[in-house]
Amino acid sequence: MANKLISPSAEKAAKIREEILSKIHHYESRMGYRLQRWVEAAEMYQGRTATHKENSKASPNSAELFKAIRARRDMILRMLLGQKPCFELECMDIIGYDEPAKILKAEHYVNNQLEMARFDKGMARAIDQLLLYGSVAVHESYEPLRQSFLGQKHYVTTFRPQSLINCAFALDAYDIEESGWVAISDIQAKNELFKLKAHDPKGEVYNIGQIDKNLSQSDYCPEVNTWVNQRMAYAGYMDGKFENGMERVFYYGPLDCMNNRTAEYAVELTNREFIIRMEEYEGIRPVRIATVNTIDVEPLGNGLYDTFAPLLKKIDDTESALVNQIELAGLSMFRMQKDLTDEDAEFTMRQFGIARTSNPLEPIGPNPANIQAVAGYGADQVQKFRQAAGAPDTLQAIVSGEQATATATSLAMNEAVRSLSVQAQLLSPVLLADHIRVVLQNAQKYVTQPFVMNIKGVPVETMPSDLMIDVNVRVKTTTDQDFRPAKLQRLREGIQLMAMFPPNAIPGKKMNPGPAIEEYLKILDVPKYNETVQDITEEDMLQSAVAAQMGMGGAGSMPPQIQESEQEEGAINTPVGPVLAAPGDAKRTSQAIDSAQVQ
Repeated sequence: MANKLISPSAEKAAKIREEILSKIHHYESRMGYRLQRWVEAAEMYQGRTATHKENSKASPNSAELFKAIRARRDMILRMLLGQKPCFELECMDIIGYDEPAKILKAEHYVNNQLEMARFDKGMARAIDQLLLYGSVAVHESYEPLRQSFLGQKHYVTTFRPQSLINCAFALDAYDIEESGWVAISDIQAKNELFKLKAHDPKGEVYNIGQIDKNLSQSDYCPEVNTWVNQRMAYAGYMDGKFENGMERVFYYGPLDCMNNRTAEYAVELTNREFIIRMEEYEGIRPVRIATVNTIDVEPLGNGLYDTFAPLLKKIDDTESALVNQIELAGLSMFRMQKDLTDEDAEFTMRQFGIARTSNPLEPIGPNPANIQAVAGYGADQVQKFRQAAGAPDTLQAIVSGEQATATATSLAMNEAVRSLSVQAQLLSPVLLADHIRVVLQNAQKYVTQPFVMNIKGVPVETMPSDLMIDVNVRVKTTTDQDFRPAKLQRLREGIQLMAMFPPNAIPGKKMNPGPAIEEYLKILDVPKYNETVQDITEEDMLQSAVAAQMGMGGAGSMPPQIQESEQEEGAINTPVGPVLAAPGDAKRTSQAIDSAQVQ
């Protein structure tokens, strides 16, 4: 069932705007410290310092943070999306069991949606933010996709990770994934309003009157919060003014002013004044929120920057101290032997030069042992961070030191992969399975016209009723227990075991190795593996009989019905079996016909 559209009155609309904006303001005021840390983390990940003072240099630990997140991201992404497709639909309705084609069409529809939405790229960005900040919010709006003028307009469920400094949540939740409401703010061009009118000319979803009023407003300058302005300034923008822009807020959750505690609403608010869309929303909320490293009193997750900021600071300080000692070692340094006087005002120094004064000087310099000690301490801090962050040298494809044994390296790799496997299993229901449910939910709500899909190379017309099916989403996550070589080995052993025993090895049962063989071919990525298994035809049976006759050289290997016919008097033994007459022998042919008629 589609969402129930609502057109609030002017008085009700004012209350709705006030409630939404007050919730966002309350969130920003309470989360000021956390928002500032997210800005610092983003700068650190991009290789910039958070202070941005004059002549500042990039922090040396930003490279370690970037490499750790990249290594973990790549492994988790491969675990979630390694298998193609990365999911499987299981029917929960009797209709699907009666019509298996519906499951097939639904799976291809979801695959098509994931490809059009560039799901792999969006998932990579989501995991990056998740590991860096500890939380991520993904918006899954249902919107039209630009298409060639020869093709039909397609609608797609997007997968767009949003910046956390543009999001707001209900902080009274025990787990932010179950937040009571979510708001996403963004700055867009006014041209988006013209697109909305073009895609919805009848006003079936959007309030065309409010859109026209927004378009007629020419003096509005969108506003952004302090942390967005700071982030933009760090990125190189001079200020946060957006001329001819539009401020757009997406709100999902209950509204106290509507006097309905059980209902949930979807509201789009532009320029903090115009409600261009309002629906009583049914189903799964189109915003995915995932967290990592959560504890009992912290609804939001803790990313690598929050968890290891002190350790990263030590790496930074150690690197700076090491650079200072190296610079001192390259200079000709001297020490005064007596107190400075007015005559020593001309005391000068230049790099790789000599200080000249009228007084005798004694050369000094750093102890080489100190340089080695600082360098060793810095390397030790880097290794501590890599191990604690779950991204050791082996996971980053970095050659370990000479002191590391093969056993220690293997243990570090196994522990890192095991940790990432558990994290991938925890993320798959939220970021993958729930997103697929939203894709099917949007299809059941908004698809009203037949369309054509390419299924196994054949254009197949799909009706809206084909997608109205209740299914369960099973995510095929590839963890440390299901790496392809290990899984293939287990399947091979199972197939060999089933082939060793006769079909009736278990009393009252028969053994069918077919599903295991199909799964084996599927994991090997055999093209069109399902077409390699076909029904047996009469021609195949005849060829099998000929091969058995020619291979064994006698009638002992023939089927029972052929062996019985061979007992007939006067039968001629041929490669295809015993016959009563040879081609061209009219006499024996007539006798065979007569004998058949008598029988």
